Amino acid sequence: MSKDKLSAKDATEATMKEVQGPIIATTAVLASIFIPVAFIGGVTSVLYKQFAVTITISVVISAFVALTLTPALCGVLLKPGDKAIQGGPLGTFFRGFNGAFDHFKDRYTGKVGWMIHHLKYAAVFLILVTGLMGICYQVLPSTFVPDEDQGVFMASITMPEGASLNQTIKTVDAADSWRQRCHDPRWRFYVEYGQSLCRARKLG
Repeated sequence: MSKDKLSAKDATEATMKEVQGPIIATTAVLASIFIPVAFIGGVTSVLYKQFAVTITISVVISAFVALTLTPALCGVLLKPGDKAIQGGPLGTFFRGFNGAFDHFKDRYTGKVGWMIHHLKYAAVFLILVTGLMGICYQVLPSTFVPDEDQGVFMASITMPEGASLNQTIKTVDAADSWRQRCHDPRWRFYVEYGQSLCRARKLG
């Protein structure tokens, strides 16, 4: 506003012409990443479904606010040439922030322009990043169950106070019937009626 001598409305319109494209693109990319995660099956879906839905909805709402409410508030609240703000501590802060931002912006655009005119260096950088990703994939743990897991499953059966041994046996047998439906010879169950404890260990 102060640089181009624009009104609040004109400055808002000029700004939105520059940022509305990146806002829509960023929202579309994030939504295309997280929406498919919500449809993954299995245990992974249980862990990530709520996260994916939350991120997608929040990003869409944020984009809607950025494209509608924020420009309207800027057009109403911004005041060009406010001497009280420009001369006070806020003015000093904003001038310093704008100067630092312009400096980093110029450095960034300069590096991007240099990279565009030197594509072979960009290709080398891409190969290095890809190789680093491959190394991280090989070194970092990638299994869902950590290595500390010993393949032991324990189920404690707590009966009501005063329950007889026959009731305990029936309950434990009901739990053991689930094991029989699995038909997996790699699992062996140990049933201890005295402690009402079922143990299972994977053999292979």
